[in-house]
Amino acid sequence: MICLAHWSTVSRGYHHSSLLKAPIHYFLSLFPLSTTSCRVLSLIQPSPTPTRTPSPGGANAQNPISVSSSSSESDSSDSGSSPDVPPVPLPSGSGPRRNPERVRRPPGEFWILPDPKSPTEAAEYAVLAETVEAAFASKTVGDGLPRSYRQAMATPNAAQWKGAAQEEMDHHKRNRSWRIVTPPPGAKIIPSMWVMTVKHNPDGSVARYKVRNVTKGFTQRPGLDYTETFAPTSRQASLRLISALAAQHDLHMHSVDITAAFTNGDLDETIYMHQPEGFHEGPPGSVCALDKAIYGLKQASRQWNLKMHAAMLSMGFTRLKSDSSIYLFVRGDVRIIMPVYVDDMTFVSKDKAAIA
Repeated sequence: MICLAHWSTVSRGYHHSSLLKAPIHYFLSLFPLSTTSCRVLSLIQPSPTPTRTPSPGGANAQNPISVSSSSSESDSSDSGSSPDVPPVPLPSGSGPRRNPERVRRPPGEFWILPDPKSPTEAAEYAVLAETVEAAFASKTVGDGLPRSYRQAMATPNAAQWKGAAQEEMDHHKRNRSWRIVTPPPGAKIIPSMWVMTVKHNPDGSVARYKVRNVTKGFTQRPGLDYTETFAPTSRQASLRLISALAAQHDLHMHSVDITAAFTNGDLDETIYMHQPEGFHEGPPGSVCALDKAIYGLKQASRQWNLKMHAAMLSMGFTRLKSDSSIYLFVRGDVRIIMPVYVDDMTFVSKDKAAIA
């Protein structure tokens, strides 16, 4: 019953540290209890300390000590009335905050450069402003890109978009990414879409139009359309260490970017994909049975990593156990370090002819 009173009182907003000092009869005044419960609580409450009171007969009196009994309290509890116990003062409201309230200040104008302190600094600010403006222009020119092949054909740059899409389709034909088949009844067909963008030069001018056919991998079913999706990537600390070693030992570095790397991975699952918009082949209802991984599939990065790892082992490279994205090649006096970040590779070696 004490726990019930304590829990109910705390739920009303009182602090438990004050209740620990309150007598049991204080709880009786808060909650109506039965006569049996009152007796049990009276027995639990410690008895008052005996007090010595002087008797009228002096020191030779027969009853020098009188002990106050709790029978009167039990009787009063049986009769339903509680003794006149002063209430324990309880804190009102919440106490002081443990941490001071944070002072909120408006953000400063971090985008405003301070006034230059010298002509040299003013010239550096001018060059920085031109660089930032050019970079911003290269990012904002591509606003309003078409979201489908039909929208691309309705723009003034339809010829450029069509040429970029045809280049993407020619790559898949050379790569044998899929076969045109009639799907079996009830087969899951994953939708496909075009992703279009415009590549810009550092000065903001148009470099080329790029189009890529991707799948909507969020429609894949786990366990049926894919299983494992993990692919390792090199750590930034490893890349910094290799760069520091190259600078210290005067090593040559040569970077390589794999074009359409994910489309080189072989698929283990049977996946059907809708044909790309604007490039339909075969009879109506024909779809693409994927043989290679396509951008957008959940397992695309893993399949590419497995294919790349097998190729590196066949050429004599060894993968580090501490970092699964760093390969070593040691043969005679030729030593090559090759960190891999997804589809970007860097060859680091003392022998320039070995990595050329």
